[in-house]
Amino acid sequence: NRIGRIMEVINAENPDIIGFQEVTDYMRGVMRENLKGYTVVGCGRNSELKDEAMLIAFKHDDCELVSLDNVWLSATPKIFGSRYGGDQSGCPRMYTIARLKHKNVDTCFNFINTHLDHKGTQAQKNGLKLIVDRIAEINPDGLPMILTGDFNIEPKNPALKDLDARMQSARKI
Repeated sequence: NRIGRIMEVINAENPDIIGFQEVTDYMRGVMRENLKGYTVVGCGRNSELKDEAMLIAFKHDDCELVSLDNVWLSATPKIFGSRYGGDQSGCPRMYTIARLKHKNVDTCFNFINTHLDHKGTQAQKNGLKLIVDRIAEINPDGLPMILTGDFNIEPKNPALKDLDARMQSARKI
């Protein structure tokens, strides 16, 4: 029911890059078919790489994909469908990261798209910590970063204060 409105907004706004959350298997196919001029990357969050996805779409005439990674927000981030447990809901959470190079610029940049847990405060905090640690690990040269997502938290949530402090620290690396 949403594809018409989604395409209407995308066509009106004409973004170079888009981060999507909660994209079902069906919608992933529809988006790949209907987003003309875009490359759509990402996978589902469960152990079979199905279910809701954190997709990234970018204009392939403007950007080229240098690398892509899908990481689960868990103590075992490379195991498909893994979770932290504890106060986390039953939903696996993850992020998709694309290193892109704009065709008119010599420098690459990283685009990260995530969807944090909707219930667990500790799971949200752990997820953000994992993302920032990963940024520091893969980005020693301080390439530009764009982080998008459905954080499922209010602006006063302590996890955001931790994120800001960790991002400041990561910038110094």
